[in-house]
Amino acid sequence: MARLTLNNIPKSFSERITRISEIDIWDILGAEKKEQHIQYREHWRELKLVHSILSKDLEDFYHLCKKDEGSEFLIRAFCKEVFSLMEVDLYLLNQLHPYPGYCDHDRFLCKFKSTFQYYVSKAPVNNKDIGTLYKSYTDRNFEELRKARNKRDRFNHPMNVDSLNLSGKDFLESCYRVFANYDKMYRRVFVAI
Repeated sequence: MARLTLNNIPKSFSERITRISEIDIWDILGAEKKEQHIQYREHWRELKLVHSILSKDLEDFYHLCKKDEGSEFLIRAFCKEVFSLMEVDLYLLNQLHPYPGYCDHDRFLCKFKSTFQYYVSKAPVNNKDIGTLYKSYTDRNFEELRKARNKRDRFNHPMNVDSLNLSGKDFLESCYRVFANYDKMYRRVFVAI
């Protein structure tokens, strides 16, 4: 899907306009561009709505896990859902604008880094502080995300009984920090773009 920009407007058009309010931009760009723009806006709306619903569910799930801290089942389920949220975000973002060389079968951490680096690099000039935000997120939080993901992979695909053991409350809190930091970064980046 072609990205709609002001660069698509002919130069002669911009030189002749004195009052933009008198012009219907879609008469100039055409019905096809209008349809693309509508589809693009609808995709963004859906992407943000999916994230919002799932992040609210995760907040509720975390509080449920806090009430029953002895349940390793709930803690494992919470961790799986945290990474499910991230995976659906990555999938939907790459359906809209895939990073160069995108492959849905790439490893999670590769897709995570590549997707956000791509979106940060494409941020409008007036939103370059997004790059700073993403860099500070990766500097401070990426190691904890990586460790939680590795532990999630171990109990999601257990090789033995030890693979299912968790560090109890510490792991729940670690997964929650991964979720909360990711959610905060995600909302700040994609509200700005």
